[in-house]
Amino acid sequence: PDLSRLAPPAASVAGRQVSHQLLAAGTELAPSALDAAVRAAVEANILVSGDGEHYAFRHALLAEAIYQDLLPGERVRLHAAYAEALVSGTVEGSPAELSRHAWASHDLVTATLASIEAGRDAMAVGGPEEAIRHYERALELMEDPGVAAKLTAPVADREPVDRIDLVIRASNAAAAAGHLARALALAHDQLGALPAD
Repeated sequence: PDLSRLAPPAASVAGRQVSHQLLAAGTELAPSALDAAVRAAVEANILVSGDGEHYAFRHALLAEAIYQDLLPGERVRLHAAYAEALVSGTVEGSPAELSRHAWASHDLVTATLASIEAGRDAMAVGGPEEAIRHYERALELMEDPGVAAKLTAPVADREPVDRIDLVIRASNAAAAAGHLARALALAHDQLGALPAD
């Protein structure tokens, strides 16, 4: 087979760039076969290795075209493999990355928890605009009754998600970003959804 065609699909699912470890987690290739596939993709000017640890596509449009060419099942499987590698700690990554891969693999509970954590991280480094996006995604995912039931139930390894606290966090992030109307709308919508008691 054309080795240059083996690594790019998995790399396209990872995002702008992919570490060698994450790429290995997303493929079912033996280490030597993965090395050969990546080398072939680099020699074919599909991928580039800038820092020796990460690969990126030479052209962003090529990455998008390869991603769009994947079958839905392939996308879900690759995103799920990346999410599992991030959750297990096999590969280092951010909560934002985990949220994206978990969401794309239809693991909505993990995606919600990772979005909340990504929002906290963004606020901790002074990024309220990014925090709003993560918190709003978490709120949107919690509209699914099955997701909400799993997240609000007490479990041994984590605190239940408090939807009201999440709304307050999202509203505070919106206010910090200067979007006062958005902050008020978030709070107002959630107040309307609360039971009478």
